[in-house]
Amino acid sequence: MRKILLGTTALVAAGMFAGTAFAADPIKITVGGYMEQWFGVVTDDVGERPADRISGTTTVNSLDWDQQSDSEIWFTGKTKLDNGVEIGLTVELEANTGADVIDESYGTVEYAGWRFVIGSENGAGYLMQYSAPDVGIGFNSGDQVNWIPFGGNATAGYYDGALGTTYLRVGDNDAQKVMLFTPRWLGFQVGVSYAPDYNEDGAARTNINSAAANAAGFGGGAGGNGVAGNSNIRNGYNNAWTAGANYVNKFDELSVALAVGYATAKAPNLDGGAAAASPSGVFGRFGADDIKSWSAGLNLGWGNFLIGGSFAAISDGMCLATGPAASATLNACTATTSGQGWDVGARYIVGPWAISAMYFHGEQEGVTVGAGGNGVLAAVAGVASAAVLNNAASRQDDEQETYAVSLRYTMGPGIEWRSSLFLTDFDSEFRGTAADLSNSGWALVTGLRLSF
Repeated sequence: MRKILLGTTALVAAGMFAGTAFAADPIKITVGGYMEQWFGVVTDDVGERPADRISGTTTVNSLDWDQQSDSEIWFTGKTKLDNGVEIGLTVELEANTGADVIDESYGTVEYAGWRFVIGSENGAGYLMQYSAPDVGIGFNSGDQVNWIPFGGNATAGYYDGALGTTYLRVGDNDAQKVMLFTPRWLGFQVGVSYAPDYNEDGAARTNINSAAANAAGFGGGAGGNGVAGNSNIRNGYNNAWTAGANYVNKFDELSVALAVGYATAKAPNLDGGAAAASPSGVFGRFGADDIKSWSAGLNLGWGNFLIGGSFAAISDGMCLATGPAASATLNACTATTSGQGWDVGARYIVGPWAISAMYFHGEQEGVTVGAGGNGVLAAVAGVASAAVLNNAASRQDDEQETYAVSLRYTMGPGIEWRSSLFLTDFDSEFRGTAADLSNSGWALVTGLRLSF
């Protein structure tokens, strides 16, 4: 893999710049990363179901302690060729047991301020965003959902929609991609990235011309919304483009950081039947529209004081789940990442101490198709899919509000003690009474963040 990476980046450099391109020194690997170890107390509402809120049933409050951690080890290397081109690589290893062993893995080619990236990495719009300052455990694309569990329809896509973040991820997190960043001119920089599909870590491409792939359908598994025999199969989101631009400058004591971003991706192409039987005009003929989203962020600093905020809107989000529609061969999108979110906050630093206060608000839309009880999807015989999807009574929206105050003490280089006191409220309009969906509570969390 190392030989392939070096060969690829060398060819790119050779194509951009003429002349001999020998490395003065071979690539040398250095080790870095971080470790977060948290301990806290949390109290949240258990049993706050829709029926409980309607009937006035008293909910049960739980008080519990927990210890959580998040750590990564980074292997990075770089060398400079005789013609000035820099070749580098990064591999990020998850230090906690999980399904994703390698977080990100990519190679870089840099010259005169230009930066080309190829591999598994976040998109340009994500990397160039700014948000509300926070010195605690993190709440924008953060950890509050780990302490105050949420059972709404959008749990699977929490970090891919505005319910949980204003950073444009929208499903392409760490997907295999190529990126290009310009030099920073007069404070301005632009970046653009392209991912052929949402696969990560070298997985096989999704554009497979086979009956089996089409039959697996949109969401995977038997009974998907595909029909065997299509000659143009895309059973996953594809052709994902993200773009970002930011401006960073300082005017005497005033510092300014401004960012905007845009992300889009083509919806799965699963031709499954007659147009009359599909949910056209609502989420697209095959259950989902092309993704369209944008974001903006602003930070303003004066001395030791910093204020900032951000916003993200996903007009057409990624389909998170599918269920039966009016056709036996077509599924409709039952939960998406469509929605909007924003945050605002402030931070003040005094010597080794820093304090911050912030607020995050996120919303995410969902759709329940059919009339099954307790949120169970059911086919609607004789009813057009568009009519079902447009039924306001079938819609289910999720909402989050988080208020947080955090304190940080820098004990030494790369050694920080952090504490956060936060209140989080998750509200779900998911139909049914059989499961705990909404949740609210507060938590006090303290611990160490070590970087090396």
